Amino acid sequence: MATKKQHYVPRTYLKAWEKEVENSQQSGKKFNGVYVFKDGSNIGEGCTRESVLWNSNFYTINFMNKNVIRKCPLIKKEIVNEIARLMEEGFKKKVYAKYNYSIIQTTSSINKHFFDIEDWDFFYNDGEIAGKQKILNRFSTINSYILEEAFNKKYEEKWGTILNRFIDEVHNGKPYGYGVSERYIESNLAEDILRFFLMMLCRNPSFDALGTYTIIKEIMIKPITDLCGQDNFSISEDIIRETWLHELYRMFFSQSRGFYNSFLNKGLNELQLILFQTYDNAGEFITSDNPAFLHVSMVETNCLNGFYFPLSPKYLLLVVRGREGLNVVDYRYADSNTIRLFNYIVKQHSNRIIVGTDRHLNNLL
Repeated sequence: MATKKQHYVPRTYLKAWEKEVENSQQSGKKFNGVYVFKDGSNIGEGCTRESVLWNSNFYTINFMNKNVIRKCPLIKKEIVNEIARLMEEGFKKKVYAKYNYSIIQTTSSINKHFFDIEDWDFFYNDGEIAGKQKILNRFSTINSYILEEAFNKKYEEKWGTILNRFIDEVHNGKPYGYGVSERYIESNLAEDILRFFLMMLCRNPSFDALGTYTIIKEIMIKPITDLCGQDNFSISEDIIRETWLHELYRMFFSQSRGFYNSFLNKGLNELQLILFQTYDNAGEFITSDNPAFLHVSMVETNCLNGFYFPLSPKYLLLVVRGREGLNVVDYRYADSNTIRLFNYIVKQHSNRIIVGTDRHLNNLL
């Protein structure tokens, strides 16, 4: 499969950390980018937003991913249409197939017998037998990018506007009461912010925000693979990936099922947003390859437990339980000690990569 860069931390999100940077390979030459700290390094390398935090074909659904396709009708429809196109014009002559007593030539017949495709026999329209393996090999190159396109449409194209509106409304929102830090914002905007936070939370299976995939692996998959004597790791990874891709599909194309929709519906009634803004010259927030995460510490039960989401070097969002309503945002300032503490928490929950605005990480922690 050809390399296709798919950013699991969106470039539009990283734009908030973009500035003039430099790296060790081109010392003294500055360019627009972000400082990236890898594998525990305290010295950042300047990188363009395009060049970091991506994996090849991360959200791509291939023709061979039958278990995912089976659960995702829009993806199946897209792949079936591409098979029909190839049978019509993708080979030296038009192709049709036979399966048992069925002639397979239309999209409806392809759709009906799709999951038996390895048992089809292929013919050219003039009756000549067509090379089955050659045709199946061509089908195996069919990819669906519907999830990547959904992220682009729902996240990348809208995040900057939503973020600016959110910050502006919190700044100018009507106080919740006299002498308190809470502000009212529009309910629809508060819901949008929660949606964006949840989309970020779900973007990468390795983040495993609530331990969902760990539970699946330990309780459902491991006993079966132990019993069968099969390779735990490879089977587990395949099943986890299929489960995660199906969850992303439900996030975009279902209104009621899956982790995202369940969390969203519950969160609209039970969560509250706390927005922290840095004091001038007090420091800046960092982010990482795991920019949305759950942090729980028994010694911080009073105020710091919750879901973290750095929004920019100047703002950090904390999502916590609250009774006032999602549209009542607690607006607070963070001094240098608070910023460093939050940055330490962000660093603690990163996987391999931290992103900041200073080339020296110690200046941010």
